[in-house]
Amino acid sequence: VYCLNAMLDGYGDSAAGWSGGDSTWTTPLPGDRELFAFSDTFLAVTVTAAAHGAGRPGDAPFVHNSFVVRGGDGRLSTIVGGRPDAPESLLAPADPGSWYWLGAATYLGGALQVPVGKWRADGAGPFDWEFAGSSVARFDPDDLARPTSVTRLGDSRGIQWGQWVAPGPEHTYVYGVAGRGAGR
Repeated sequence: VYCLNAMLDGYGDSAAGWSGGDSTWTTPLPGDRELFAFSDTFLAVTVTAAAHGAGRPGDAPFVHNSFVVRGGDGRLSTIVGGRPDAPESLLAPADPGSWYWLGAATYLGGALQVPVGKWRADGAGPFDWEFAGSSVARFDPDDLARPTSVTRLGDSRGIQWGQWVAPGPEHTYVYGVAGRGAGR
């Protein structure tokens, strides 16, 4: 674990792409690669140690989701949408007031499959948002910059599917979470 933490810490501090993210998921990919999928992500800034702890500039670029890929040679690269001077989330719903957070990315059936939860603002406060449905995004492992499909998962019960995915010999088990806050 220490080696992995040191690798990501060094990459995040390098201002080379990704500088931090949450909802971390990982899965192996063909070609001795490894994918790290992140939800809320800060990009390409120099993170410095300040007098009161670690510091990140207030204008650090931010996107709602990203990938970091460790190549077979050990090098890391960041994948987001948009352009380097105007980054965007790798995956975004069609309606601009919503965003996707990523679930348990899994390489399965020859494709990278990433459950995504759609969220939208439902008030003016920083934590005023609501769940708006689950989908699964599929990616060709040789082109992780754009999904080959995003398929909505039918559910009338408000379950956030893809909080964990466990492939088995005969079935793949997809776990979800229902409810809000402490009532999950």
